[in-house]
Amino acid sequence: MGGDWVLEYSTGLIEVGVPFRPSALIAGGLGTFVVNSVDDKKDSNLNDGEAWTGAYVDDGYGTMIKECTLRAAIEQANGISGKDTITFSIPIDQAANPQDPDPHFVISPKSSLPTITDPVIINGYSQNGADENTNPLDQGNNAVLKIVLDGSNTKKGTDGLTIEGGNSEVRGLVIQNFRSAGTCGKAVNGFGIVLGVGDSGFGGGNVVEGNFIGTSVDGLTSAPNTSGIGVASPNNKIKGNVISGNKYNGIQIGGKRYGIVVPNVSENFVQSNYIGTTKDGDTKLGNGNGIRIARGADSTTIGGTAPGERNVLSHNMYQGILIDADAGGSHVIEGNFVGTDKTGMLRLGNGHGGIEIHSSDNEVKGNVISANGWPGNPSGCGVLIVGMNAKNNLLENNVIGTNAAGTKKLANNFNGVEIQNASENTVQSNLISGNGLHGVALFGAEAKFNTVSSNDIGTDNIGNKPLGNTQAGVAIFHGSENIIENNRISGNGIHGVYITGSTANENQIVDNKIGTNKAGDDFLANAFDGIHIKDAPYNFIGGANLAD
Repeated sequence: MGGDWVLEYSTGLIEVGVPFRPSALIAGGLGTFVVNSVDDKKDSNLNDGEAWTGAYVDDGYGTMIKECTLRAAIEQANGISGKDTITFSIPIDQAANPQDPDPHFVISPKSSLPTITDPVIINGYSQNGADENTNPLDQGNNAVLKIVLDGSNTKKGTDGLTIEGGNSEVRGLVIQNFRSAGTCGKAVNGFGIVLGVGDSGFGGGNVVEGNFIGTSVDGLTSAPNTSGIGVASPNNKIKGNVISGNKYNGIQIGGKRYGIVVPNVSENFVQSNYIGTTKDGDTKLGNGNGIRIARGADSTTIGGTAPGERNVLSHNMYQGILIDADAGGSHVIEGNFVGTDKTGMLRLGNGHGGIEIHSSDNEVKGNVISANGWPGNPSGCGVLIVGMNAKNNLLENNVIGTNAAGTKKLANNFNGVEIQNASENTVQSNLISGNGLHGVALFGAEAKFNTVSSNDIGTDNIGNKPLGNTQAGVAIFHGSENIIENNRISGNGIHGVYITGSTANENQIVDNKIGTNKAGDDFLANAFDGIHIKDAPYNFIGGANLAD
């Protein structure tokens, strides 16, 4: 399209609901709907392809134009095949406070909005004055959002946006005050956003980006949904949001929808979000759990290898991340800050613990997992792996109990890593120091065949200064046939390794540096014994070879 273009117009009653915008035409073709009203009216004619309530509104400049509400726009977008676009251009006189120098606009539906059954882009950044975040994750979120979707006027059990058509995008909205019809443990709906699967079996592939979910418009105070985002479909991306202040889960992946276990909740990505903090990334604004991975979900990625892909998951009431026993496996938790501020250097904590895993075949890699367990909480592990279903999990290259630099204690209140009646898990190449009880603790007769290898336990990141765990570096209570090998276990508050219990037998303690510095040529003593075995028969220390 070339040449010179002249757009001619005249004032008066405008009969066109969609203004000419080249960007809008590119984004969504003729299926572009501009919301210009905070009202909740329905579309007046579902068959005309025009999102119009039948009423008129002042455009803010004295011209009356056809009213388009969010409800009407969704209704029409559902009726047009292909990926439509919903933008916002609401006049200032409809602001929540028109005199506010930084006004925002509240859309408060009186009942559930239509389920989105056909792909759509909902772009809150299109409202005048809104701006996307331009900061990297370690500098806080500087987005300015203007469009608020508020559930205060809906009945309990209403969700904010329900997307079942798939391949949709939601950007730049504040979604708040959608509430459950149930009680704790029996919550029914009340999600800010639900990413589901429609009757056709299609769904997923959605992007939820740059929203504030569960907060006020400034991203600094709570305006809770029951839960923030419910994921009931595959291949969704949740990135760059502030998901905080929600009553139960910030994000729930999997579980039941209308009493039915949702199938194929796989390959979902959660990246670059603040979950449990304000938008500045260093102030407390917790959810119940930060992320809960529930029944039927598998192969979720939380975080990533690049610094900009990490999530900050802190100050949630219960767990930063919880993986249920009946969830699938193969989840990857990588590169996140769990329990710290956005820099990884200061304490915020999650109330009951950092990461709790009840399922198998998961990987926890390259995270900072520190400062978890609030004072007075009897638990508060960095990582807890628990139960007979929790097998073949890998913990690798994490920092557990110190700041991100590995130079200062940010203690998890209880154990750094606890494996409780779970078998065949691997803890390797981590820094596990500064924790309130033991560095690594294996509890229960079913804590078998686990491997703790190549970790620094009780030292700083270099291995030459003590940052001891308060009690033992490694403790085995009743567990058997575990391997503790090739670790540096030094500087801890009592023993380097402690084994006790009549069933704690056939554990192997081989090829470790216990009570030395990194090079093994100087003392870095544990306070009591290097290895202390009490009432635990038939364990192996060293081996047939000198190197053991």
